[in-house]
Amino acid sequence: MDRELLAGFDEDGETFEFAGPWLKRPADLDKLVKSQNTRVREVVASIGRDKDLDVLVNDPERDVRLQVAEWGREKDVDVLVNDSDPCVREEIARQRRMQKDLPG
Repeated sequence: MDRELLAGFDEDGETFEFAGPWLKRPADLDKLVKSQNTRVREVVASIGRDKDLDVLVNDPERDVRLQVAEWGREKDVDVLVNDSDPCVREEIARQRRMQKDLPG
């Protein structure tokens, strides 16, 4: 199952077209969120299911937390604003600027 998900990467490691098939297979995502493979957890985070993001916000790997941060969920911002990694904190700052720029 991990291999099938990782097949969604091109040669440069950039992701493409993940959400469609995996959103239809939530039982697989329930398992993959706990994968030993960092790239798999990163992909699961990129899909953005709330229950997965709730787990992955505390992932030990920066790239996974960065994917979580990109969703801009307020409860994740509260956790990641003090992240040990500057890239994650930068993404949180970017999310906050985007929220301020929204018409409201």
